[in-house]
Parts: sequence; C-alpha cells; structure tokens
Amino acid sequence: MFGLLLTALRYGSMLFSVWVGVALAYGSALLKIPIQQALLNLVSYSFSLFLAIFHMIASNEKAGKKPPNSAGIKDVTKIKKIVFVRHGESVWNDIFNKGKDVGLLVRLIRGLVNELGFACSNDSLFLDTPLSPSGESQAEKLAQFIRDGKVASGAPETVETVLKALRGESPATFLCSNLRRAIDTAAIALPKATKVTVFSDLQEMSRNVDTQSLLPQSSVPSTKFSKSLKWDQRMNKGNKSFSSKGISRMTRFAHFATNNVQDEVVVAIGHSIWFKTFFKHFLPHDSQHEAKLRKIENCGVVVFNLEYGKIAGAPGFRIDPKSIEPVYLGFHGK
Repeated sequence: MFGLLLTALRYGSMLFSVWVGVALAYGSALLKIPIQQALLNLVSYSFSLFLAIFHMIASNEKAGKKPPNSAGIKDVTKIKKIVFVRHGESVWNDIFNKGKDVGLLVRLIRGLVNELGFACSNDSLFLDTPLSPSGESQAEKLAQFIRDGKVASGAPETVETVLKALRGESPATFLCSNLRRAIDTAAIALPKATKVTVFSDLQEMSRNVDTQSLLPQSSVPSTKFSKSLKWDQRMNKGNKSFSSKGISRMTRFAHFATNNVQDEVVVAIGHSIWFKTFFKHFLPHDSQHEAKLRKIENCGVVVFNLEYGKIAGAPGFRIDPKSIEPVYLGFHGK
C-alpha cells in the first residue's frame, strides 16, 4: 500500500510539473505577459484551486440544526415580499449540465485548454465560474421582460408589484451573491437598481469548485458587467469558510430581510440549490409545493411572502405557500 502511495505521488508530481510548464508557456504566450508575472498569477491560482479542492473534500454545508416546523409560527410581527432571481447559465452549467455523452468530453477538454490561459491571469472558468454566452443572453431577455412589463391577463397583483420594484419605479432592497455569475446577472438584468449590496450569505451551497468566490472580503465587484451598477460591499464577508453551514447563512439572510430592511420588497440574486433549500427549510413541513423539489430556471424570478414571528417560543420564519408566485419562467425539473 505504501509503495502504491509513493508511486501515485511520483506520477502526480510529474503530471503537475508538466501542467505547470504547459500552463506557463501557453498562458504567457496567450496573454503576452512576462513569464515571471505568469508564474506569480499561476501560484495565486493554484492556491485558490487547492482551497477549492480542500473545501470539496472537507466541507459539509448541509449539516447544522434544521429549523423547527414553520407551521407552528405565532405572533407574526413582520412580513416581507422576497423576490428570488436565479443567475443565468454559467460556464460550469454549460460544460457539465448538458448531458453525459461525447459532447461532455468535448466541452470539458475545451474548458480545460481555456483554463490553462486563465490560470496565468489569476482568473478561472471553473472557480467562481462566470456567465456563459447563453447566460448573458438569458439575462438580457430577463431585462427586456422587466422593461416591457408584459404581465399575463389575470396575473396576481403581486407580479406587477415585483416588476415595478425591478424597474426602479418603487422602493426595493437588492441583495446579491458574491459569485460572478450572480453579479453579472444583476448588472445585465437589473440596470435600474439604485444600489446592490453584495450579500455573501447568498453564496451557493455546494462542494463543487464553481461555488468558490474569488471576490475578496469587503471588495467591490469588478467583473465583465459590474461597472454598470452601484455596489455596497459592506455585507461582503468574502468566500465561505470550510465550516460554513447553509442553514446558518439562510437564517442570517431571513433575519436581515425581515428585521433590517425598511423596504417592502427584498430582491435576492442568487443560486438554485440555495433557493431550493431555503424553501425546504422555511415552508411548512406538510407543504408539497414544487419549490421544495424543483430548481428555479436560469434567470427565473419567483416571489413569496416571508413571515417573522415566534416558533416554540423562539424567533422563527415561515414562507406562506399560497404566496409563492412565478414572475418570469418559474420552476423546472429537479
């Protein structure tokens, strides 16, 4: 066993050395930067990649004490209208979520080749994955829907309320994940937002490396489209830690939205697994709503009422199942 381990380490180090050499040669030539700068960028990238892989192995975001059944809520004192906006398709989605066939191998090889160049610029297609061209197009279509405001006949009044908020015609608080795909979705789809707060508790909950944030703590986003919006970075706590638990981040979001925000409408730009898990935790246990089972579509918009009150004598939250309304696209398959 020890001999096999040494052999694996030997060949692993050889492959890593080859990868570093190819990355430096390819990256410096592609980016037209000195080899020394390419090396420094590659070291920084490699450290971020190591942390992402360690997080994949060591973290368990789904752990943590689950909240009590929200059906038992009493003494409701506050109700907020929450709008979930999922980001557009990411490069990671484009590579891995379009079928496990020969096309996957082609997309993966193309992505790895491109990653060689990005690694030497201290950027990445996999870490904190950006929007794909399709994702950018989806965000543009959402922006057009919001701008045109074509509400279906018979649609609930709350849909029009949400569209007015998204168009900047009525007050709303905008909170955004610290991941690039959410940041750029907000910048493309919500140009009328007066200010968007980077709210790192909205960071996606998953072991995958694409859920690691490259945005440093307290930093203002600097992405492909982010300059079109005004950002508030004070709630940006940086990348999630290895010990971070999804339920803790969701509870902090729910408390902030209901207790620290004056506006009636709170818009959260974020991620599918985070959103679906939030519905699972704060919908009553006997609710069979599809929000517990299905992800929101890329660039989909869903609104609901979040109640704050007492559950078993302690502060708690409840999503009113009857208040959940798709505004744009809605939910899709599991």
